[in-house]
Amino acid sequence: MIGLPDMIFKKRGLSNKIAVICGVLFAALFAVSCSKQSATANNVKIYYVDAKGNQIESWNSEIKANTMDTDEAVGVLIEELSKKIVTSKAQAAISEPVKLKKFSVEEDEVKLDFFAEYDQLGRIDEVLHRAAIVRTLTQLKKINYVSFSVEGQPITDHLGNKIGKMKSEDFIYDIGNEMNTYKQYEIKLYFANEANDKLVPVYRAVAYNSSASLEKMAVEQIIAGPNNNQVRPTIAPGTKVNNLSIKDGVCHIDFSEEFLSEPFEVDPELVIYSIVDTVTEFPEVKSVQIKVDGQTDFIFRDFQITGLYERNTDLIY
Repeated sequence: MIGLPDMIFKKRGLSNKIAVICGVLFAALFAVSCSKQSATANNVKIYYVDAKGNQIESWNSEIKANTMDTDEAVGVLIEELSKKIVTSKAQAAISEPVKLKKFSVEEDEVKLDFFAEYDQLGRIDEVLHRAAIVRTLTQLKKINYVSFSVEGQPITDHLGNKIGKMKSEDFIYDIGNEMNTYKQYEIKLYFANEANDKLVPVYRAVAYNSSASLEKMAVEQIIAGPNNNQVRPTIAPGTKVNNLSIKDGVCHIDFSEEFLSEPFEVDPELVIYSIVDTVTEFPEVKSVQIKVDGQTDFIFRDFQITGLYERNTDLIY
């Protein structure tokens, strides 16, 4: 483990928080690959939380970190992440109460261990700080993952499940037109309970690209599945969202054919309403039409799918 000079972590008049999610797209892998190639030749971007505390932004440093030894480059970037931002009230990703105790580099992963004050961070704002740190460090050619711990204990989500190592695309949901601004949002997802007879709400704090569709992001998070063993996934993990649009209060969701497979043996009604009840959490959505490769009428495990579906609170536990 590599100790860091205490002077780096003195209070700099900044504050706030971070936490995670997830949903990984094939396009994200392409974007991150391009980002790493660009960072090899160009200066590294340093991400930070904006003055309003609701998104992350970046500034171009003068550091060509990929010309350095990896351990040295990580140390330099951590020091940059700890510097006071010139912008009024903007928050450095590593600042009070986010104080780093030590770090290590193991293969393609940076392990960060924070002081106990880290636990003072609120659940939602924590996403932004963590996104800023991960996005900065994974620009390094040889770094793909970052993991967080507090006084040696791995950080957990609000259900107590270990979050584990994170990669850059864990914070991106719309790669096609990527912007350097990310916002925080807490979404409510519905998964099947262990008894397979009810839906259970799961709250997930995410940092998302400001140009992304929140409804599409929520559906992709259902596909990604739960991050704990207390609820059951509902949609086959290979499923893709071909298209999602909202018109006159109806959310039209077109899935790929993988949707028709059901490896989890979840009641088909719960599968349908895990989607419907999640998407209708958004106020502009009143009903949902589900398609598979453009087909609006189809059979899903002996369950006839047709027409529009409205929210069903009777199935919610």
